[in-house]
Amino acid sequence: MRKSYILSLIFSIIALAAQAQEVSLSVRAPGQVVQDRNFTVTFQVTNSETPVNNAPEIKGCKLLYSSGVTTMFSTQIINGHQTSSETRQYTFTYRAEKAGKTVIPSITINAGGKTLKSEARNLTILPPDKAQASSAPNAGAPGAQVQASRGASNISPNDFFVTVSMSKQHIYEQEAVIATIKVYTKHNIRSFRATTLPSFDGFLSEELPVSNSEAQIEHFRGDNYYSLVLKRCLLFPQKSGKLTINSGRYDVTLETYEEISNGFFIQRRPVEHNITTVSNSVSVNVTPLPTPKPSGFNGAVGTNFSVETSLEPSLLRTNEAATYTYSVNGKGNIKYLSAPDIDFGNNIEEYEPESQNDAHFNGTDFTGTFTATYTIVPQQVGTLTVPTRQFVYFNPSSAQYVTIDIPGVERKIIKGSESASTAHTTDISKELDDILHIKSLSKETLKHEHTYTVHQWYYLLCYLMVIAAISAAALIYRRQLKLNADISGRRTARAGRVAAKRLKNAKAAMNAHNNDEFYAALSSAIWGYIGDKLGIPSSALTRDNISDKLSKAGVSEQMVENIIGLLDECEMARFTPAHSDTEISEIYERATNVINTIEASKNIKNK
Repeated sequence: MRKSYILSLIFSIIALAAQAQEVSLSVRAPGQVVQDRNFTVTFQVTNSETPVNNAPEIKGCKLLYSSGVTTMFSTQIINGHQTSSETRQYTFTYRAEKAGKTVIPSITINAGGKTLKSEARNLTILPPDKAQASSAPNAGAPGAQVQASRGASNISPNDFFVTVSMSKQHIYEQEAVIATIKVYTKHNIRSFRATTLPSFDGFLSEELPVSNSEAQIEHFRGDNYYSLVLKRCLLFPQKSGKLTINSGRYDVTLETYEEISNGFFIQRRPVEHNITTVSNSVSVNVTPLPTPKPSGFNGAVGTNFSVETSLEPSLLRTNEAATYTYSVNGKGNIKYLSAPDIDFGNNIEEYEPESQNDAHFNGTDFTGTFTATYTIVPQQVGTLTVPTRQFVYFNPSSAQYVTIDIPGVERKIIKGSESASTAHTTDISKELDDILHIKSLSKETLKHEHTYTVHQWYYLLCYLMVIAAISAAALIYRRQLKLNADISGRRTARAGRVAAKRLKNAKAAMNAHNNDEFYAALSSAIWGYIGDKLGIPSSALTRDNISDKLSKAGVSEQMVENIIGLLDECEMARFTPAHSDTEISEIYERATNVINTIEASKNIKNK
């Protein structure tokens, strides 16, 4: 254990030492500069004290001075392993004097016993902006319109615009052309929103990836701009004539700076400007394909097309699937080809071909392979013959049709091991016993005399029953609505049922010898029943109102006195000493007789 630990520590120390002493040489330089402006080239030496004394000579540029050396140290700890490095930077300042393309040459140093060589870099020196006096009002963006908001007087149409350009101006139908939407600006862009994008009517469009998402300095129409590609599309015109890509509309917020003097020093304050710009419209002239078109032409336009075919397996058997592959390789509208119709003969069962397209953008067009796979099943012993055919495409470079002869295929078909139907039957009988096979039936067996249900007697009876049910439901519903509207009538009608439930509760208390609960339930039953039956609200339920209502309803004075006396007796009994079971049973019978008597009274029912 101890030896292993010591060995691991030694190897780690050696690895760290080797990593710490790894030397390298790199260069940092701009790819574009503007004529008469200064720029810097920095050489970076890592883990070595070897200096870079001699600056490289750059054609078209003048060395102004050296900024000396800058030393930086860094330490990293990753998964417990510590690494450290020392970097020295040597910076040289140049002035670009002549517009054009040049090269920052490589330099060589000896460091750590190694010879290190930096990478050469390409440098483009752009011409300076054109003289302001020679600038026309709209020279910067022909075909573009700029509408500036208030406070944007220092933003001109030359400062910001969007262009739409085409890689070709004259093309044939189905010939590829690249449309590029690009933005040019001299100021910082705070926000950018496309309200209307250019539309590609009359084209099949494929959006292409934009590789560089950072702005580049570009000399355009006499001035230097920061440019950025917004969108690139590969277009295939579908008709001839002059096709126009309309303009787009964009809402943009630009940021400029104004100088403010505070007496002792000058500050720069950002100012935002909201503008609306319209890109130019661009047209392309599309020439129709020459006529007459050859018979084998199926819309392929491009160059270097080739065709390959194959038939597998080499030995064909009846009722066994075979595959015929048709493959087209080339450059052009390969992505929009379709599978041709191929006649395999009458005794061949054909399936819908499967198409696959493997195309990629090569810088100017699509390059790739279109493959159509045909699945066929021979039905009879004999010979399969795929006839000779032609693939015809139009070459825009030579403006001519090119014909490729596709050789035919002839294969012998032998008898298979079993027919498809027999194999299918065997499979079912072995594994799925609950599935029956399809049997062919004669027309006489399938013939059937149809008797329409609408002509049967029970069809009319069902109609009558449905009408009767709907009518009964309507009558019941109307009666229920009427009863629900008569609140007083519903209360009177339910008085007997409510009283019976309350008497039942009183009887249960009587059987339990609970006198207090018995008299409370009995009193509630009588008072509630009389109030519901006579239509007296609870707030007006007094002895006088009850006597008056009973008398008007035609109840005899003796019965009225019995009812009032029973009410008084129930109220008094709740506050008097305990009564015997005989007395309680007697008063329960009297209350039941009173409710039954009132319930049987016709005058009170009509009331």
